[in-house]
Amino acid sequence: MKATLEQAVVIGDSALHAGLALPDLEALMNASDGRRGIKRARHALAALNRLSESAGETRTRLIVAELPIEQPELQVSLATSSGTYRVDFVWRGIRLILEFDGDTKYFDYQPTSEALIDERERENALIEEGWRFIRLKWKHLNNPELLKARIMKAYLTAQQAAAS
Repeated sequence: MKATLEQAVVIGDSALHAGLALPDLEALMNASDGRRGIKRARHALAALNRLSESAGETRTRLIVAELPIEQPELQVSLATSSGTYRVDFVWRGIRLILEFDGDTKYFDYQPTSEALIDERERENALIEEGWRFIRLKWKHLNNPELLKARIMKAYLTAQQAAAS
């Protein structure tokens, strides 16, 4: 009830992703009626999504939500001739993928060189199927207005290509 919307949604998304049930949070809200900050907390609760897998994905989702475009689907598996790959955000109708690349993706689970090669193969397979990409890093989240402009440009370009 005291956190900013972004802070509250990052914490809430993480809790939901870890297994907290949304009805439990709703019950807590209902028990807090009349308390200072309850409106802010309800606004944050409405913005939660258990599919966000990291703080970076949550922050990206909140930025995209401010744009005058349809909202993307999260954590979608896309089939290619090389296999099925899961992407962070996707606009299927215009074949546009938005990926948030946190640093741990390349350092935690396998040797960095293997992670980079796997990621490149995955991206190439999706591009060969006609998908376009927007890739984001942590530094891009620090300038939301520039990031919104990037996303809008890619979205409109993909929309035009899909209409042709």
